[in-house]
Amino acid sequence: MRVASVKPKTAAMAVLFLACASLGVARAQEGADPTSARERALQAYRITTQRALNVCSEALSAWRVRARTVSYPLQYRDCVASALDDSAAKLDSALRALPQGESLRALREYHRAFAQALVGIEPQEGERAGAYEERQTFLLHRQAHAWARFESVDSLTP
Repeated sequence: MRVASVKPKTAAMAVLFLACASLGVARAQEGADPTSARERALQAYRITTQRALNVCSEALSAWRVRARTVSYPLQYRDCVASALDDSAAKLDSALRALPQGESLRALREYHRAFAQALVGIEPQEGERAGAYEERQTFLLHRQAHAWARFESVDSLTP
């Protein structure tokens, strides 16, 4: 079996090339443009809203599986209050990253849809399972449409 040999000069050139390429990437990351900060703020906000819906939904699901206890309304409502506070802080950062205009309005509309979906996780008194599922589907669908509208409007904003 023959092993290919690499000339020292070729190996040195390869190392030098990789070092220069790495330096270029590092410099590009150092001087990140405002768009990346903007994208990070929007992504942090979006992730926060999605996580909040999951966490509060799971809190409600756990309560439904267990014997219903008096602590349920407090735990669930604490989850909702905490989620609204966390998302409002991230929303402020995201709004500051956007220019005035339609994108701003669309993101605020998404936040309203998110808040309605979050609060709407709690079943209404006397609500049947089928009606609850239909209402959840409607609220989550409205939220998804609001986000899609924001992305559409935002992509057209210069």
